[in-house]
Amino acid sequence: MIVLTIERTGDVPKLAKRKFNAILKLSWQKVGEKDFRLRTPEHFTKAGGRKYKYARRSSAYVKAKQRKSAPDAAQAGNPLVWTGQSRALAKIMNVRATSKGVVERIQARGLNRRPKGGTINMAEEVRRRTDGDKKQIETWMRDQLTRRTRKFT
Repeated sequence: MIVLTIERTGDVPKLAKRKFNAILKLSWQKVGEKDFRLRTPEHFTKAGGRKYKYARRSSAYVKAKQRKSAPDAAQAGNPLVWTGQSRALAKIMNVRATSKGVVERIQARGLNRRPKGGTINMAEEVRRRTDGDKKQIETWMRDQLTRRTRKFT
């Protein structure tokens, strides 16, 4: 979860609470959609697996995946991809915003499966964000709020 604190500083117009909450909700929606479009596909690549520090898979799993994916060698190394169904379902955007934040829902039930006796949590892995991602989200939100409140100055 990413927590942002919003403070009114500088030349900020005095807006009614209802209007400011509407601006917050719209800004969160736009930021959530942008984050979803940029980050979700990245999680299903080798580079994303390294960037988000996914847990190492067992050698038996890796071998089975290589055997299964022999015709499609490019898919064999991609994390979170066995059949490709979760990756396809994860492309469906379901972003819901309120004035307090945004939730990006991924409708891929396969990511909730846990290996028998394993500790890998694929759902948690696909939700991970780096510190750089968090700073970028903060910047996007600041830009959204600045642009939307500037109309009232």
